[in-house]
This record gives sequence, C-alpha cells and structure tokens, in this order.
Amino acid sequence: MSPEARQRRRTTYATELANADVSVYTLMKLLGHESMTTSQRYVSGAGTENRAAAAQNPLYELIEQPTSNK
Repeated sequence: MSPEARQRRRTTYATELANADVSVYTLMKLLGHESMTTSQRYVSGAGTENRAAAAQNPLYELIEQPTSNK
C-alpha cells in the first residue's frame, strides 16, 4: 500500500471515529498523537464536513429544524 493510500485510510478511520463521538483523548491514543491538538483537527473537520454535506442536500430544508425556547 502506498504512503498516500495509508494516510487516506488513517484519515478516514479518524474521521469515522470523530463522527461517532469518540473523545479527542481516545482519538489521540488510538492514532498515537502526542498532542490532543492534532487529534482535535479530526473532530473539527468531521463537524465541518457533516454540515457542508447537509447543506448541499436538497432534502435538508424539508427537515424540521429545532427551535430554541426563549
């Protein structure tokens, strides 16, 4: 497996874990990072990707959005 393919697989693994609400600390340990800051990128990126994908889906606007109780 090429280094690029290995990195893509690792990134996909980390992103899937972040999407499953795995803690940043757990991500850090599983990925072998020395800093939680490095692992936090996957968590932040996962949320951004999910919001961007939802915004592009034409059915998204049909879903009732939660309203705040003021």
